[in-house]
Amino acid sequence: MDKILSVIIPVYNEKKTILSVIEKVLLLEFVREVIVVDDGSTDGTRAAIDEAAARDARVRPVHL
Repeated sequence: MDKILSVIIPVYNEKKTILSVIEKVLLLEFVREVIVVDDGSTDGTRAAIDEAAARDARVRPVHL
């Protein structure tokens, strides 16, 4: 059986770094999904997460 992994990334005001973090995590062959939980960011992080989700179906945004 192949090992698969779901990765949860909590974020708050991480607009400058979140896209590169998501891209690096997705490069790992055993990652099935990346769940990014935004805790009410005010700097555009929400839009960045949604952009990543639009580009790759393995990214699941959760906005609080």
